[in-house]
Amino acid sequence: PVRFEPGSGIIAPAMDQQLQRVADFLRNSPFVRLALSPVVSAADITSLKTQEVTARIQRLQREQKLADLATAAGRLFRQRFPDQAMPKSVEDIVAALREVEPMPEEVGRALASRRLEATREALIKTAGIEANRLQPSEAAAPLGAGGEGRMEFSIIP
Repeated sequence: PVRFEPGSGIIAPAMDQQLQRVADFLRNSPFVRLALSPVVSAADITSLKTQEVTARIQRLQREQKLADLATAAGRLFRQRFPDQAMPKSVEDIVAALREVEPMPEEVGRALASRRLEATREALIKTAGIEANRLQPSEAAAPLGAGGEGRMEFSIIP
């Protein structure tokens, strides 16, 4: 598989060799086609939730013209958890808010799509593989899977 950093749709430079292996395999097997299956891991979901909570805090800071991020985070925490003790750091506030953030299914599917396009583009434009040999998997991308976020390959019969 080609692995991605949590929440990212950009292929890491460390994965160049792996993509080269896939491209070499395809060049040496001219009649083989691959199904590409993006996997959005639990770590990806956590990262996406963190991004959403952080964006919400920043929006509140801008809209209410608050001096700093900590004040905005505290306000958002108070709105969501009026009867709980305030965590000591912004990171702890973000973590508490992230825990109650709903599953970002639409954003997770968009991440899977970005990963699919990034992988196809790398293999087509950089490695010269024909586009018709790289098909999206027909199965829906699983959200919250174990392991790392990745692109899996399987041979199409």
